[in-house]
Amino acid sequence: MVDIKISIVGASSTVYSPQGVKTDGLPKPFMTHILRGKVAPVEVELGAYTSGSRQRLLKPVMRDPWMMSEEQARKLLEDVLALPYHDSMRQDYK
Repeated sequence: MVDIKISIVGASSTVYSPQGVKTDGLPKPFMTHILRGKVAPVEVELGAYTSGSRQRLLKPVMRDPWMMSEEQARKLLEDVLALPYHDSMRQDYK
């Protein structure tokens, strides 16, 4: 923890130690809304992994803002899978 010393001319110095505020957490609907952009893509990726589906693996690639078409996304995916150090990945995704 960091102590912060505040000195004001003509006053005694005081040391403040910042502390967190204990709460019961945020409401579940609010947390769901906040995490939707983080949790949903991971679930899609895990689904692709467990099924071994290249089609399902293509979905997260399609979400990339730089992808202009499905053809471009497929080419990128095939290029990544064609890399020599992705042999096991190539075998996992049919």
